[in-house]
Amino acid sequence: MSEWLCLGLVVIALGYGLAAGSLRYPPYASLRRALTYGLAIRRRLMRVSSPIGPVATLVIDISSEGDIAAKRQSLIAYIWSEGALPLDRLPTQVEHNVQPLRYRTGQNVAVHRFRIEMDFGVDSVVEHHVAASERETLVIYHEGHDAAREGGEGPVRHLLNAGYSVLVFSMPLMGVNSRPTVRLARHGSVQLLDHDFFWLLDAEHPGFSSLRFFVEPVVAGINYGLAKGYRECAMMGISGGAWTTTLVAALDSRIRGSYPVAGSLPFSLRGRGELADYENHVPPLYAIANYPELYVMGADTPTRTQIQVFNRYDPVGWSGDRGKCYEAQVQDVLARLGGGRFQVLVDDSHAGHRISRVALDRVLIDLCGGREGRSRDANGL
Repeated sequence: MSEWLCLGLVVIALGYGLAAGSLRYPPYASLRRALTYGLAIRRRLMRVSSPIGPVATLVIDISSEGDIAAKRQSLIAYIWSEGALPLDRLPTQVEHNVQPLRYRTGQNVAVHRFRIEMDFGVDSVVEHHVAASERETLVIYHEGHDAAREGGEGPVRHLLNAGYSVLVFSMPLMGVNSRPTVRLARHGSVQLLDHDFFWLLDAEHPGFSSLRFFVEPVVAGINYGLAKGYRECAMMGISGGAWTTTLVAALDSRIRGSYPVAGSLPFSLRGRGELADYENHVPPLYAIANYPELYVMGADTPTRTQIQVFNRYDPVGWSGDRGKCYEAQVQDVLARLGGGRFQVLVDDSHAGHRISRVALDRVLIDLCGGREGRSRDANGL
């Protein structure tokens, strides 16, 4: 009897499986998502395991503090025609105690909002989440290209629960930021819908670099935070926000700790399809300072740290452990210069394109390592 029962259950299961596949009954959608996700990870890992340039091809043309200062100034002059960081750039108006546009971070968290306006109608909407009993370090959290996929609310809440107030940024043209229409002499009216449209803008305006849209709001945010009385700033980003974190840390030494997650790799370590967006491969920028040199510049003094995190099974980009290929080389350069600390972590605790709890806990250990400030006024005003 039990054998017939088992056989009957098998027949029913097979029948339902066939029906689910052909008629898309539950749990067809869940199984399809799981299969697609697994195949994406497999394709990504196969891609990065294909032959890439040898580690010996990595170049770090930095042998002194003067080299760093020269590269930093050249980068600044390329991005800003004025030849200086906009250290006087502050928001003209701040809205206090508003409802957040991005993340719901709790009733005990005050949120203030301001907008950084830039050329051609491009802007950056910034939200300041103030911890109930906050430390003196302000953390800048920068979203990537797809905030919904990257799950930024969890990291922001985690930082707030640890007492760190957070400035939240989105990439230009992304999230709550504007997507303006511009008039181009050779193309007419064009709406800037994603970052690759910046190639057209740069081509029609010699001497102007759209890269300022990525970094100027963050520099203004640092100005804002220090003017508010925070003792120092740290920065964390995911994906495109991690790329922004890397560049801002190289440009502005007021960033004491930088924590890019799934953000960039040297060109010689990239596989097919990993050239990525406009900002990732602007030739004049990387002729001044290539990626390993930017990493050195982000931790160039004894008080500065950069910890890079890569998700080993990331289905979107920068998967595997390739960051380990240059870790020792960057550390050696920093040691010779008497610089700060640089580390590459490979996170195998999940299979997503996001910042995991493991990575967040490691960042908090570094943030708290000898840099805990006293509490400030709860509303941050």
